[in-house]
Amino acid sequence: MQIGMWFGYVTFGLVANAIGRKRAYAVFVIAASMLLPLYGYMRSPGILLALGPFVAFFGTGYYSGFGPLTAENLSHGHSGHGDGVSGFSRTVNCL
Repeated sequence: MQIGMWFGYVTFGLVANAIGRKRAYAVFVIAASMLLPLYGYMRSPGILLALGPFVAFFGTGYYSGFGPLTAENLSHGHSGHGDGVSGFSRTVNCL
């Protein structure tokens, strides 16, 4: 499975450059969501061994694009929200 994970991380950027980040992210997430239940229902060790790298490829490959995709789509108005939450928690902890 680890080799599938590595190839997923490396390949996501190439796929994203070819078809776009949002489409690549959607393809990887949809493929992972289709493969994971199939992987969970398999009982044959040979099938699990063969299917595992593909599950890992799609299931962890989209992680490498999560940061840039989130940064592109997160509105800048929410960027200071964490400071307010952390300030509030410090106030509550002092009480």
